[in-house]
Amino acid sequence: VCIFSIMILIFNPAIVWGQAGNPKEPFTIVLSAETPSVKSGLPIRINFQLTNNTTHGIKPGWGGQDSLGPVDYLDTFDVRDAQGRPLQRRKPNPNGPLLGNLVVDLDPGTTRNYGQDFSRWYDMSKPGAYTIQATRPFSEGGKKGVVTSNKLTITVTK
Repeated sequence: VCIFSIMILIFNPAIVWGQAGNPKEPFTIVLSAETPSVKSGLPIRINFQLTNNTTHGIKPGWGGQDSLGPVDYLDTFDVRDAQGRPLQRRKPNPNGPLLGNLVVDLDPGTTRNYGQDFSRWYDMSKPGAYTIQATRPFSEGGKKGVVTSNKLTITVTK
């Protein structure tokens, strides 16, 4: 048994020290929908949940609000139609309201929730299935990367 245990430690250190090269992401992103099936022309409300997985506060950023509603400029969304074609994000009105560049600390283990009407950002008026996935960059402990959310499917009906 002792020799077997030593062999495991020598040949598989990941069992003891964890998976090398796979650090825990500093935060998670979860997308959800108030209603996964929406009639064409109605608002498509998407909830965005950002959770701090670190043992210290982070500054996740917060862009403010433009003419299309609240926006965090660190978030990037990949929105695709049923054929897998990417949808282009609508451009905000350059003369519309733009509110501050507010940055809010996110304490360890806490979550920030906010919602957005995606039908204001993307033309999702045609009936069919749409997928939405968010990404957000990070720089934590000298490491840089991108956190990717779950894929959310929204069905637009007639």
